[in-house]
Amino acid sequence: MKKAKITVNEGSPGRVLPLFTDPETVYHWLTESQDDPTLIYDLPGVEHLTLSPGEFIEVEWMGCEYAFDSRTQLHTRIDLVRLGKAAIISSTGGTLASLHAGWTAPHVIPFKDYEDQHITVRELTPENTKLDLAALFEQLGAATEKK
Repeated sequence: MKKAKITVNEGSPGRVLPLFTDPETVYHWLTESQDDPTLIYDLPGVEHLTLSPGEFIEVEWMGCEYAFDSRTQLHTRIDLVRLGKAAIISSTGGTLASLHAGWTAPHVIPFKDYEDQHITVRELTPENTKLDLAALFEQLGAATEKK
C-alpha cells in the first residue's frame, strides 16, 4: 500500500483537505467545481479536515475507483484513503491522533514527494512511520463494536 506523510510548511497557516463519504460526491465536485468553486461547501458528506502548523497526517491509500467523464472523454481516478491526523504533545511526549477515512482526489493527497507553499508530502516507508494505521483502525473497530 502507498503511504505518505503530510506536514505544514513553516510560515503557512495550514491547509484544509476535503474527505468525502462516497466517490460520487468527489466526482460531482471534480466535474462541477470549475463552474462554482464554492460548491464544496454546499455538498453533503464532506469532512473538511484542517491541518494546522505543528500537526501532521499519515495517510494510506486503500484503493480507487474510476469514473468516466463524458464531457472530456477521460477517466477520473478517485482514491479511498484512511489517515491519522496527529500532533506531538510536548508536555507528555505523546502523540494525539484522530482517525479519518474517506474518498478524495489524487491532487488533494498526492502519494509522491510533493511540496507547495503550504504543505510538504513525503512517501512513507515502514521504517519512518509514526502511526500504525492498521492497529489504530483495528482498535477503533473494537471500540465501536463494544458500544
